[in-house]
Amino acid sequence: MNIHGEMAQRATRDLDIAIAISNWNAYNNVEKGIIRIEGFKKDPTQKQRFLYLDVFPIDIVPFGEIRKKSDKIFWPPDESVALTVLGFEEVQNSTEKVIIDDSLIIEVASLDGIFYFKALFHGQIVISKIIKM
Repeated sequence: MNIHGEMAQRATRDLDIAIAISNWNAYNNVEKGIIRIEGFKKDPTQKQRFLYLDVFPIDIVPFGEIRKKSDKIFWPPDESVALTVLGFEEVQNSTEKVIIDDSLIIEVASLDGIFYFKALFHGQIVISKIIKM
């Protein structure tokens, strides 16, 4: 995909979408709406994942008011599955609008935002590897 004037250097099969949302009821409504669309279903093994035509994974991660103070979200009902949303709101503040048509405008992470995520999460991976040694 070419959004920022650069072609992707490696192809990934998944699509990552973050949505600013206030609570789990709102997320559940989004989830129900997605699985009503022909070709979409919920992945039975990952809370954030949907599958399109059984082969294209789409991760939809909620952030915003739904997060806990630890910059993580915890999936109901038992909150045993957690995912960090650190930096999502900062990246949201520097998105670029992409006009699909008159009724659909989406916001994508700017190059600065993509770099921020790469640096932030790469650092976490390196730190966790050092601690495990």
